[in-house]
Amino acid sequence: MRYEFLRLEHVNLSCETILEDIQLTIYQGELLGIVGQNQSGKTALAKLLCGLCQPDSGTVYLDGEAVRMRDTDALVKHHIMYMNYHSRLIESMDLYENIGLPVFMQKYGLIRTQKKLRRRIRDICAKWDVGLDLESPVAALNKADTHLALLARALVSGARMVILDCITAGYTESQYRRLSDLIRRMTDAGIAVVYVQQGIDSILHEARRTAVLKAGRIVRVLFQDEFSDTAVIRLLAGNAAPKEPEPVIETGEELYRLEEVEIAPFARKLTVTLHRGEAVGLAVQEEHARLAIAEALFGLRPLQGGSLYVKQEKKKFSGAADALRNGIVLIPEAPYHTALFPTMKLYESVNFFTPLLMGRRYGKMQKEVQDYISENCFRDMDGVDGGMLPAALSHLQAFLLALQKCRILKPQIYVIVHPTLGIDMWTHSIVYREIHSLLEEGACVLLISPDADELGSLCNKILFLDRMGRNRGSLCLEELRQERSRQQIVSNLLEK
Repeated sequence: MRYEFLRLEHVNLSCETILEDIQLTIYQGELLGIVGQNQSGKTALAKLLCGLCQPDSGTVYLDGEAVRMRDTDALVKHHIMYMNYHSRLIESMDLYENIGLPVFMQKYGLIRTQKKLRRRIRDICAKWDVGLDLESPVAALNKADTHLALLARALVSGARMVILDCITAGYTESQYRRLSDLIRRMTDAGIAVVYVQQGIDSILHEARRTAVLKAGRIVRVLFQDEFSDTAVIRLLAGNAAPKEPEPVIETGEELYRLEEVEIAPFARKLTVTLHRGEAVGLAVQEEHARLAIAEALFGLRPLQGGSLYVKQEKKKFSGAADALRNGIVLIPEAPYHTALFPTMKLYESVNFFTPLLMGRRYGKMQKEVQDYISENCFRDMDGVDGGMLPAALSHLQAFLLALQKCRILKPQIYVIVHPTLGIDMWTHSIVYREIHSLLEEGACVLLISPDADELGSLCNKILFLDRMGRNRGSLCLEELRQERSRQQIVSNLLEK
């Protein structure tokens, strides 16, 4: 018999995203899924469950009693753990100290290493088969291992409920399996797990129940035998997602070439050629490696070796300005923080470097540039104007605006990093269509991503870099069209 752990009754919230009349029960030992589109209120609901947000009205029951959980005190007092994609460990501590942090703070009031606690951490990690090397430096852990370490922290501190808020972006197939297996062992032991996700994945299919969230309301709770991709898409979108565009096949002259390029330790002897109208993918698993490679190709980091050619002319960039002058732009993985300046209004952010470049290239004056930006950047974006801050944008809007910012300069070479990160699977086709239009306009795209569907939907060819930066193989267009094998092939090559 499953016992009720936490229940929300007619809860309303308006502090971040509006939630209306939320009624939801979570049972001990249950895997509960929460799925919804971007800005549907998933993260607000997750924070509400652990006390990081307080409801405006309604009642929260814990073990059958009405409670008012306040801030992070709830996480410790009620043994609830919240984790999102960006949750981190403290690099100045070792892995034992990170995992035992709540116990240190709760029992001793300060951080200090104790042999007894270290032994307990080793025993718990072995019992739960967490699969971590506890002697590894924290800085060397990838995202999936960091998340496993945080789950080990929850187990050591005796968590009764764990909330995982969209943590699996960029996971490989084996990393999904490790997480899924640990979640299964946790629920079998009576720990409730709330798994929040934007898209549909294998873990959601294992959930006993899944709450489908739309515009701040739970439109339906699907039991496991009712759950399917089609059922969720119908509830959220009303119909099947549109088909993705086919990769562009016909290509023209060479625009960009890398020969034996060294970006230590992330890429070794990287050789790739891009032609007009062509998209080539670099499959790179690690987030910091994707960023480092993109920054080096854009002139923000030095190349340790090799040669870079633009239109068959050898170039050496000393900064981003050199890249821009040669028609190269970068759209990073987190446009909120890099392509758009978080403290500037959108108009100021888009306009930051543009007037000088457009004045030199097209003879336009400041007022003409302002009018051009207003007409071309915000015209087709509903609810977006130049006076807003980037934080007010959805992930999709931030990507589209960053793309429009680059388009003003009419570049021919785009370096784009994981563009669908944080964007609903139902709107991936919008991103694909925009990138496809760049290729139709005669530009070329170097796409750096860990996502198999993203790479396979856009690229004519994919090169695979392992964690040592070595090229582990490639896929051509004919192989990419084999949809059934795409994810498996990409995962296997990334993990070699």
